[in-house]
Amino acid sequence: MSPWERLFIEEVLSEPVRVVRERVRTHTGKEITYIYRPGPVAASFVLPITPRATALLVRQYRHPTGKFLLEIPAGKVDPGETPEEAARRELLEEVGARAAEVLPLPPFHPQPSFTAVVFHPFLALGAEVVLASAVGERVLPLERFFTGYRQTARQPGDVIRAVRIPLPLAPQARFYKVAKRRMDDISTVAAAFALRLEAGLVQHIRIGLGGVAATPVRAYQTEAFLQGKPWDGRTVRAA
Repeated sequence: MSPWERLFIEEVLSEPVRVVRERVRTHTGKEITYIYRPGPVAASFVLPITPRATALLVRQYRHPTGKFLLEIPAGKVDPGETPEEAARRELLEEVGARAAEVLPLPPFHPQPSFTAVVFHPFLALGAEVVLASAVGERVLPLERFFTGYRQTARQPGDVIRAVRIPLPLAPQARFYKVAKRRMDDISTVAAAFALRLEAGLVQHIRIGLGGVAATPVRAYQTEAFLQGKPWDGRTVRAA
């Protein structure tokens, strides 16, 4: 139950997004006017990471900033879709990609002061690129697609048709973030973990780190060390 009392509410905008104006009495007894985007509204975004610690981003013009920005593939969760389905669709539509593994991260409200939108983040690992040309299609792991700084394996006539994402493989996942600004999604440092255990032993693990290098990185040596070992504090400290 809300601690604020609604005095009246009216719709001030219906397209392209719904916005309402509400007069409320707060828990202190003060009356204020609140303008916000009500829910339920959900959006998914997905960051494709390659074993070479490179990422696929989208360059788009955003009029409020007057700039072209590099962004993570993202979009609204459509009716009847799950957040994961929306993430796979957005990755396909925006960068034409698929991934070998998708790691769901904890959902959050990015700007709860004026919108009820819920963000569902995903990390896509082991992505593959589908290249199409007049002579047919070929599929490359993303780590082989990027051959150098601003260089790729595309040949004359190639277009990126898809980046494919299968179902997630890891039943246990965690995301940790350290940031100076609580209301902003920019991290000082972040870490994501995908883990599958069998009989207490590590059968599958992926570790992604952000804010520690120019691009997101995978902890390959740590993953290799943990593989097949018991999942306990002693092993984790040794890793």
